[in-house]
Amino acid sequence: ARQAAQVEMLLERVHTNLYAIVGEAVDQVFHLEQAWSKNEMVKRVVRYIYNAAKSHELLLLPWEQASAQLVENAMGAYCASCSEKHWCFELDLGQALASAAWELARATGQARSGSGEGPAVRFRQLKDKVIDEYEDKLDEALMSKAIWDATQVTFPDVAVQSKVNRALSKTHAKALEECLADTRPMPELQKVEQFTTRWMDSSMRQAWSSLDGGDSTISEGMVLRLFQNLIAPFGDVHPYSCIPPALIATIGRPPRDWQFLVDASKRLVAAWRQELERPALAPKRRRVRPGSATGSATGAAGGEGPAGTLALPAHATAAAAALSGTVEILDSDDDAGGAVGSQAGAEASRGGAGAQVSEVKVEHDPPEGHRECASGEDCVGRARDVLVRHWLEGTEGDLYCEACWRGLLCANPGLEGVWEDGPQAGEAYRDASHLKR
Repeated sequence: ARQAAQVEMLLERVHTNLYAIVGEAVDQVFHLEQAWSKNEMVKRVVRYIYNAAKSHELLLLPWEQASAQLVENAMGAYCASCSEKHWCFELDLGQALASAAWELARATGQARSGSGEGPAVRFRQLKDKVIDEYEDKLDEALMSKAIWDATQVTFPDVAVQSKVNRALSKTHAKALEECLADTRPMPELQKVEQFTTRWMDSSMRQAWSSLDGGDSTISEGMVLRLFQNLIAPFGDVHPYSCIPPALIATIGRPPRDWQFLVDASKRLVAAWRQELERPALAPKRRRVRPGSATGSATGAAGGEGPAGTLALPAHATAAAAALSGTVEILDSDDDAGGAVGSQAGAEASRGGAGAQVSEVKVEHDPPEGHRECASGEDCVGRARDVLVRHWLEGTEGDLYCEACWRGLLCANPGLEGVWEDGPQAGEAYRDASHLKR
């Protein structure tokens, strides 16, 4: 009972402090609200933070983890409910969140004030931690809204909006990471161009592969318009851009009519179409005859999604998945299609001179997928697979597990790749590289 009373007193302090701090913060942005009264606005915002602070789990965590969890839960509810409000990203909630986190630290004996010694945290240290977490969550929410707004303005179809938004969101951070990893000295504008090219290429490839009729939906004009909207997602007057601040801090964001976007969209779409038009492997059918030592992987040619992540065609998916599966020999007079492994050859060899031609049936467990493979949910590889990086016109592209990459080569033998890891890391991928390893 005593512990419950202490928790009640803690939550009462949190609630009282939040009303005072949030009330002052709302004064600064209330002129932007068109529907709620000031009291309603304060009550709603306080509730998002207070409900997050009520979690008993926070009282069991070290103050760093408790503070981070508090901010994550509070900002998740706040942004989900208020992101369409004009004041959502203008209202400063850093002090309110720090106050709630401080009360939690005090209640668990992890806070200290004055010149006390020990491992406990001071308010300034805790506040800095909370503000960092708060700004990170605010940036993530603002980026999500910006990408979604730009996508909605560009594409009228709701289904297309959802898939393009997902592709843009999934590839943004990776494009920035790869761009910053390139430590070669270059002008800042060139760095922005490099990021934009990477993001445009990887995101639109993924979007293409997820859409029916992607070649008409993800056209040169639509790609150009989309990235013009991403440059200034909230209009020309608002300073925000989906180009990362780390790249434009000193030079500012590019204009919406940036000529580079015109050139990049034209160049990349042309490259995607050229890849699509490359001659693929002709369909083959093969018999496994008695005495053959090994089989061979064959299949019908498929396509590539040139404006989304390279898409595995159906036959290539089966062939790639079979690399780690098993095969079963079935008696048949028909030609055998699909992937034929060495196990099939061995069993056919034991059949003797009079054995019938056998049909090969591939059986394998559902692929677990490789978490770094750009094929995402469609990955047919395993977590242990070595990675291959796609190269397009001398520029680094997406990563694929070895199984998916082999499947892609079935449809597009002209693709260029480089081993990302494994014993041949840094070397160009060759058609028979896997046989040498």
